[in-house]
Amino acid sequence: MQCIVYLHSRHIAHLDICLDNFVYDYKTDASGCRIPPGYPYFIDFETSQEFPFGPGRQPAIELPLYQYPKPDGLNHLDPYSWDMYCVGVLSNSVVQV
Repeated sequence: MQCIVYLHSRHIAHLDICLDNFVYDYKTDASGCRIPPGYPYFIDFETSQEFPFGPGRQPAIELPLYQYPKPDGLNHLDPYSWDMYCVGVLSNSVVQV
């Protein structure tokens, strides 16, 4: 997912990746945004946070309340890892639909 790589390269974690925040516009540009047709993108950045360190260097944070269950009851995790875990859960949900 290029949009997550883009966010993470700027030290931003979305922290609310789920099916409700995943949009795919297959016909037209997204409401005048510079997102070309045929690309998925995320919306709802209300819980997103910018961190001082990038992926692989950011210490664990307390995970926010979330729609997906946390793996193995974890309450703290690197925010970028949490985003990627949620991308995996989302991808699994999309494939099963």
